[in-house]
Amino acid sequence: MMCSPAPGSPRSGSRHGRPQANAYAERWVRTLRHELLDRTIIWNEKQLRALLVEYIDHYNQHRPHRGINQRAPNDTADVVSDRARPPDPTSHHLRRTHQRVPHRSLNHPSATQNEREVSFNAPSRRSMIGESAQITSDAAADEFPAPTCENPAIVMLAADRLGSACSPLICLEGQPSGATSQLLASVRRAGATLRVHTDFDLGGIAIASHIIQRFEASPWRMRRDDYLLALEGPTTHLAQKIAATGWDPALPDEMNAYRRAVHEESVADTLLADLAI
Repeated sequence: MMCSPAPGSPRSGSRHGRPQANAYAERWVRTLRHELLDRTIIWNEKQLRALLVEYIDHYNQHRPHRGINQRAPNDTADVVSDRARPPDPTSHHLRRTHQRVPHRSLNHPSATQNEREVSFNAPSRRSMIGESAQITSDAAADEFPAPTCENPAIVMLAADRLGSACSPLICLEGQPSGATSQLLASVRRAGATLRVHTDFDLGGIAIASHIIQRFEASPWRMRRDDYLLALEGPTTHLAQKIAATGWDPALPDEMNAYRRAVHEESVADTLLADLAI
């Protein structure tokens, strides 16, 4: 997709001696395409402009950025510890041994211009499992729980072991993209209750904090007792200090004391037991 300026609009190039300005612009365009445009069917210019305005607000107000300590650009307080360091090569996404589940294009379930409900598809797994991935606003929606995990491995395990006997499951695949945020907002507007589970590490806690704060989600086996129980399984070294968590003040104290990270795959059996219908 190519964009051209409106007739009569001024053109400006990179300032002399400032080639790095191109890198900032290209990085922004790449992020926009990866997190929104490549995952969304654009029906017309009106919808595109509305999506861009919404994504820019998401990018500045809510999206955590690694370069500024997992904060959004307009945040005034850290989401995680101000002494956090870049993740070590054995943690979070870099330590995954399985192939990441790529996204295909998002399917638009409505023919109207004003509705932008989206559903995720993967080559052989669905990021939301169940009879229907579309959330409707019927009377049963008030009692509809929407479990949300961080890693595609949980979705793959749920599909393999539970199949159609699995509750609907949303996969964030790391930091929520613009398209993912639209899906979560749609789920909340339909009256469903988001329940989020992530890794017990620096990145996972930041993601959980973001989802809980922005979408009024509830933690899903993300409390102190859950962490202590998970320590009985496989763990890795936790190099970074975890700051306060709004949902359980005792959780960061235990994580900082044990200095062990627990990844979602280590507690997959427990999560799948919750998902079984």
